Amino acid sequence: MDSYQTILNALEDRGYKRGDQPFIFYRTVAARDGRNVTVEVDLLRDDQPIHASAVLGRRPRPDVAALLSGKLGLSAAPLDEGRAKAMLLHVARGVVITAVDPAIYRNVDHRPAPGDVLARINKIRPRDLAHLGMLLENLKTGDLVTMVFVRYVAKTATRVDIKLSL
Repeated sequence: MDSYQTILNALEDRGYKRGDQPFIFYRTVAARDGRNVTVEVDLLRDDQPIHASAVLGRRPRPDVAALLSGKLGLSAAPLDEGRAKAMLLHVARGVVITAVDPAIYRNVDHRPAPGDVLARINKIRPRDLAHLGMLLENLKTGDLVTMVFVRYVAKTATRVDIKLSL
C-alpha cells in the first residue's frame, strides 16, 4: 500500500481529487478557449496500464447574430407573445426578421422584409434563435437554402418562398 500512498500524494499535490471509487481521481482544468475540462485518471493494479480520459464541457452556443447576418444577410429577434397574438398565432415560438441586407437579395424575386416570420429554413421550423443558430451552423458556402417567410398585413398572412445559394 506504500506505493499507492505515494501515487495518491503525488496526484493530490497536483490538484487531483479522489473519486467515489478507489483508484479513480479527477481534476478540472481550464482549456485555452476558457472551457472547463475534467480529466479522469484510473489507476489499475497488477502492472496494468494507467487509463486516462477527458470529459469536455458543453459545446458553446453559436453566435446567432453573426451567422444570420453573415450567411443570410438578416437580423432577427424572438417572436414575442404580443406579436404572436397580433398575427393570430396560438404559440409564441419562432423568429421575426428585424433587418434585411438588400444586396444579398437583389437578384431574388421576393425579398424578406422586417416583420416577416421565418417559418422554415430547409424544411425545418426554427423554434427560437438558439435553434436557428444550430441550423445555420451546418450551412456551408455553396449550399442551397430554401426559406419560407410568413408576412402578416392587416390580419392576412402571405407566404414568401425564397431559394438562395450561399
